[in-house]
Amino acid sequence: MYEVRWPNKERWIFIFCDYPDEPDEFVALLKAYRDMVHGKIREISDLTQYKVDNDELGLIFQ
Repeated sequence: MYEVRWPNKERWIFIFCDYPDEPDEFVALLKAYRDMVHGKIREISDLTQYKVDNDELGLIFQ
């Protein structure tokens, strides 16, 4: 189960999950979003940040 929190002042949206293998759940969420927008995942910095092409919202996953 995922929990989405309202954006903070910097406009970050925090998504929490209660699974023990959280990094794997992050990858699963990113891939599911990629499939939903029919895009391609690309890394945008050395800080483990990713964007999905075709994303009209312009979300950055970190």
